[in-house]
Amino acid sequence: MARIGITEASKITGKSIPTIYRYVQKGKLSKKSDGTFDTQELLRVFGEFKNPKTDDNHFVDIIDNQLLLKLQGDNQLLQEIIADLKDDKKNLQIDKENLQNTINHYQRLLPVMPTIAEDSNIMTKHDNHESRNLLQKFLKRMIGDV
Repeated sequence: MARIGITEASKITGKSIPTIYRYVQKGKLSKKSDGTFDTQELLRVFGEFKNPKTDDNHFVDIIDNQLLLKLQGDNQLLQEIIADLKDDKKNLQIDKENLQNTINHYQRLLPVMPTIAEDSNIMTKHDNHESRNLLQKFLKRMIGDV
């Protein structure tokens, strides 16, 4: 990140010096303690830089064009990464809801299981207790992964 003075900042943004100071006073633009401005901060606030004309009407590049292109490419890449992360977050939230629904379903079955087993005499009390423990372990493992 390059730092430049107020005059250069004015030239590359196409904004007047008083306008830049107003942005600083309103908190829209930050200035370093030494009075310089970070070029990345200027890009964030004012958008793409202008190529100001000099007295002999030649264009002057204040910032190295390769650096500017790199920063713009990095910015695009970061925007794509953010979009992917938002999609991942949404999918994880859906997965979490599905797992929570499954857990809730099995937790509702826990109190019913002993009654079913006792009524049908399918399981002994020992088998019933062991099955319930296995189901509880399964649910704890599921909850721990959520």
